[in-house]
Amino acid sequence: IVEGLILGSDKNMPKATKEKLNIAGLSHLTALSGSNVVMLSSIMFAFFLLIGLWRQQAFYGALAFVWLYVAIAAFPSSGVRAAIMATVMLLAQHIGRAHTSSRALILTAALMLFYNPFLLRYDVGFQLSFLASLGIVAVVPIANGYLQRIKSAQIKRAIDIFVITMAAYIFTFPVIAFHFHTVSLVAPITNLLVIPVVNIIMIVGFLSAFLGIFSETLG
Repeated sequence: IVEGLILGSDKNMPKATKEKLNIAGLSHLTALSGSNVVMLSSIMFAFFLLIGLWRQQAFYGALAFVWLYVAIAAFPSSGVRAAIMATVMLLAQHIGRAHTSSRALILTAALMLFYNPFLLRYDVGFQLSFLASLGIVAVVPIANGYLQRIKSAQIKRAIDIFVITMAAYIFTFPVIAFHFHTVSLVAPITNLLVIPVVNIIMIVGFLSAFLGIFSETLG
């Protein structure tokens, strides 16, 4: 499961576990996504600052590491999409230009389809990744307007997770039903329960794998 969360690979996962994730509506956790890229870039940016690099050097170092990470994962569509979007938005922020998630998403789709137009027809991962991102980009800003009225940070966080999950779920529902002939009705509940701890598992798993390179005991 940790390998799936970090590298987006489920080839070593038992078939029974894959089926359980599908039934629970959690199979998307084993796909390389924006959360992986954000987590990794944040860790590497902090690491480069810690070892004494300037902020600009740390920025480009973290960006290069993100693409190395996607390359290690064999360039899955969802990972490439997340890396391009992160690159566009981070560069815009770095040079002081305004940016929006919707424009970054459209530019990313255009670049990937210019390179390989067949992704749109034959790559299910590409379809699901962009539909999920489109749902989040379209729905979350609207929901945020209502969330500002809520005082409790915990309630706001729970509703935010639920909105993101439902947005991605609704937009990907037709493609999942068409290709996999199954739809999880419990996905909104399971995601609400699991997503708050996913980032913790990813960070600890990544650090464990990294430290394990130098020492099995430390890993």
